[in-house]
Amino acid sequence: MHTLLIQIAGPMQSWGLSSRFAERDTATEPTKSGIVGLICASLGRGVSEPISDLTRLPLGIRVDREGKMRYDYQTAEDVMTAEGGTKTVPSKRYYLSDAVFLAGIESADLAVLEQIALALKRPVWQVFLGRKSYLPSRPLFISRRPGSIPGHPEIPGIVNLPLYDALVSFPRLCELDDTVDRLRIIIESERGTIVRKDVPLSFDSREYDTRRVEIKYMNIKHKGGTDDVADPADAF
Repeated sequence: MHTLLIQIAGPMQSWGLSSRFAERDTATEPTKSGIVGLICASLGRGVSEPISDLTRLPLGIRVDREGKMRYDYQTAEDVMTAEGGTKTVPSKRYYLSDAVFLAGIESADLAVLEQIALALKRPVWQVFLGRKSYLPSRPLFISRRPGSIPGHPEIPGIVNLPLYDALVSFPRLCELDDTVDRLRIIIESERGTIVRKDVPLSFDSREYDTRRVEIKYMNIKHKGGTDDVADPADAF
């Protein structure tokens, strides 16, 4: 089994899960819909094209830095009403500030992960973190990995480990406050007791299905230095 690791970092991120009307929420980590959307943009796959080959790949997220929940207060003018008139509509739009995530997708088909990885390295379309103005601060493509982790000889982000093992083994992508002693991992699993309705059936019609996830925790030790933290420069 192989896992493609993707780093997701940016000053602002928004991963909508159940937004309604004037209040736009964000999940506390990237959703399956968000990750599939990033991959589709990288591949140059349009909203009307099939995505079932991507949605069936198991997804895991390691939260290296939780970030802070913030919101923008915005207004939209000349919004049409049911009566045929227009009005100004205020909205509250939540986002995560300075969050860092390590995402992983798993497949036994190495060629599939190779295609996705190379697209992430040279995306066809601009990628963004939930909203078009929220750009990544680092490339999604990981360009270096520790020699102790077995993997693809030419694509460092592909490791020869199952999804959970890959997320646990890879070095952290950022330094942490001394008060943080564990990292949260959200792993897709049939045994999961948490249900998320974030599996896109079609981006064109905005239909979504559910999946099961479980949350695990990875204990970490602070060594008084950064020897257990991946160099951000390795991302480039």
